Amino acid sequence: MRAWFLLVLIAGCAEAEDDTGLKITADGGADTAVVDSAAPSDTATMPGDTSTEDAVVDTGPCKLVINEVQTGDGSSGGADFVELHNSCDSAKSIGSYKLVYRSGSGTTDSVVFTFGSGASVPAKGYLVVGGSAFTGSKDGTLTSGLNNTGASVGLRDASDGLVDAVGYGTGTGVLVEGTAAPAPGDSTPPKSIARTPNGADSDNNATDFKVATPTPGAAN
Repeated sequence: MRAWFLLVLIAGCAEAEDDTGLKITADGGADTAVVDSAAPSDTATMPGDTSTEDAVVDTGPCKLVINEVQTGDGSSGGADFVELHNSCDSAKSIGSYKLVYRSGSGTTDSVVFTFGSGASVPAKGYLVVGGSAFTGSKDGTLTSGLNNTGASVGLRDASDGLVDAVGYGTGTGVLVEGTAAPAPGDSTPPKSIARTPNGADSDNNATDFKVATPTPGAAN
């Protein structure tokens, strides 16, 4: 970048030009330089300088997970829920996805809920499927209860691929990632197992899930 200063000319007309074609002309006795208006700008723009304030950055990979599970509230059967969380910046379509369940050492999936063709989980949002006696806000109803001492729950896509799973207590098999999480039990007030911190997924249920106060439809 070049900076041109005033030229003081003693007499006559002078013209100077640098190697970029920038011209400065002094006209007969004038003591002020006239800069060619077609000269390049003297303001530089640095490539890649596109930063904005208050950018929100995910602390982990963007994914869809089973984020929280409750297996009772100490009063009656069916006070269960399974919460999904989408950590991505856009909604996740889950049309024809299924929640599947296996009892403790069970080896066969039991479908406990099938999502409609237009179902989706909002960006950075939650979706709750609750049991018949669950009194909180829910987006669907489980067709059977969840054992409170040991079982496993999985989310399968429309092609039956396993998207995510959690086993707890005495749960074993393919729906347990790593080691099973502690069982949430069936107590008053109720407890859940929740990914802590919210959405954490190391593919080890015992590491990712902690017994907690339930927060269906919200961050853990």
